[in-house]
Amino acid sequence: MAVADSTSIDAIGLCKDTGSVILTILDSLPWDQTHLKLLEEKLNAYLGFVESGEIYSVYPDAKGRRISISLVARFRPNADAESFIEHARSVAAMYGAELVQISSGAGYADDPA
Repeated sequence: MAVADSTSIDAIGLCKDTGSVILTILDSLPWDQTHLKLLEEKLNAYLGFVESGEIYSVYPDAKGRRISISLVARFRPNADAESFIEHARSVAAMYGAELVQISSGAGYADDPA
C-alpha cells in the first residue's frame, strides 16, 4: 500500500539505459475514487520533492539528470484512472519530469490468465 503513504518516496534510482533518475510509486490498489485521491496526494509529494530541490540533497546523483516518475500499478487503470494519469503527465512535465505508468510483474493482476 505504498501509494497510500504520501510522506515517503517508495524507491529512487538510476536507469542504466537512459541515465534518468527514476522515482517509483508502488501502487497495489484497485482503481476507485479513493485510490485516485491517494495517488494525487502521492504525486503531489513527489513533484514537491523535485521542485523543492530536496531530491538533490537526498540523492546527489540526480543533479543534471532527467527525472522520471514510474507508477508501477498492480491493476489495469480504468477509464477514470487513464484520464487522471494523462492529466498528471502534463502536470509532471511542467515540473520538468515525466510520468510513466507500467504494470507490476508480468502484467496486471486483473487481466485474464
